[in-house]
Amino acid sequence: MRFKLIFAVNTHRNPILPFNYQYELSSWIYKIIRKADEEYAYFLHQDGYESNQKSFKFFCFSNLLIPQYKVVKDVGFLLQSHQIALFVSFYVDKAAEKFVAGLFENQQGSIGTQEVQLDFRVERIETAPIRLNKEKVTLQTLSPLVIAQKNQQAKKKYLSPLDNGFKELFINNLLEKYKASRKEIPPAWQNYPFSLEANEKSVRSKLITIKQNTSNPIRVKGYLFDFTLQAPRELLEVGLAAGFGNENAQGFGMCDVIDG
Repeated sequence: MRFKLIFAVNTHRNPILPFNYQYELSSWIYKIIRKADEEYAYFLHQDGYESNQKSFKFFCFSNLLIPQYKVVKDVGFLLQSHQIALFVSFYVDKAAEKFVAGLFENQQGSIGTQEVQLDFRVERIETAPIRLNKEKVTLQTLSPLVIAQKNQQAKKKYLSPLDNGFKELFINNLLEKYKASRKEIPPAWQNYPFSLEANEKSVRSKLITIKQNTSNPIRVKGYLFDFTLQAPRELLEVGLAAGFGNENAQGFGMCDVIDG
């Protein structure tokens, strides 16, 4: 289940969006969920859905879509548009779609500090259904996709889609999400011909700081790129709704189908 949120931007002051806004946007989404269902919000934030001691939140969101802006060096994006947009996606039962969509109606929020801040409100909500008609699709990242591998010192190494081992970790992550949704892996999938091929020319890295204005900032490296993926349709639906790769609830791994 995917929605497109159209934000009206407050232009009474210079509307500047900080470069690293993902953490605050994620916090805004959690806050909205908490207003409607505090127990569910706590579950998402603290626990999530688990498989093999891995936790998944089952929602993701895109980069903010900004029609016009100017880059203010070392500060952020100076918006020159009255409207911006955001895709938000949840992997939930179809019966919950109207409930989730209603959570965002007329909500307001702000991102940044007093010096660099963007104020906005949700002007309207559009449904953006996920439609698949085959098991081999070409996808485009709408937010950086993160695949992380821990070394012997438990430090994370962020892999490029062109690195060896990226595909295996990507597919395993998708399978773990499927199991975390309390579904059994069909035996036939053991011999499924999974494939992932990145468009090498489209690959570009993106370094984002999470919790930038705190005492414990975290730097995360993801990649924006186009890729062709072959997987069972049920797995494709999980990835498109919940996000591909790691750190989905922090604004990473949302993709859209551009073919198939």
